[in-house]
Amino acid sequence: MDIRPVSGEADQDWALAEVGRHFLGEPEPGDRFDVLSSLIEAYEAKARPIEAQDAVDAVKTVTIDRRISREELEPLSGSKPRLSEFLDRKRGLAVAVADRMHSELKIPAHMLIRPYAIATQARAKGKRDRREACTSARRLCHRNERPVCYLAEAIDALACAHPRRLACQVRWSSMKVEMK
Repeated sequence: MDIRPVSGEADQDWALAEVGRHFLGEPEPGDRFDVLSSLIEAYEAKARPIEAQDAVDAVKTVTIDRRISREELEPLSGSKPRLSEFLDRKRGLAVAVADRMHSELKIPAHMLIRPYAIATQARAKGKRDRREACTSARRLCHRNERPVCYLAEAIDALACAHPRRLACQVRWSSMKVEMK
């Protein structure tokens, strides 16, 4: 019986091909299929671990699988805004809401009470980055020497801080760049 450890992609490809042969015809007697399957499973668990879901991912998965609408989830969360804040990761899940979701949706309680990152922490950092970019752009634009040269740098700084729209308005006024 030719069996070797699965320690890389090439070994995994070989083991998958060997297991695939068992599906094409009559399996050979012995434990070869079981051993190869166990080796493949162990390698994939080690090489590509699956991260545990947090409460938001668990609720979203259940609602998709069971085709539950947001309107049906609202009574469990208490209100539409609270549900939106929870699903957008802006608010944590209250214990009473977690208990209702556990009993109604049959989601394991340990998944619902596991802590997860709240989006407001990231949003505050984004505001700080935009503010710093506006300040540095103002400094660039208020230099008296050749303000035209600094316009591109100011716009780049603002666009990096907030790509969809500029956080400050850049305007021309008598050959001078001003920030408002």
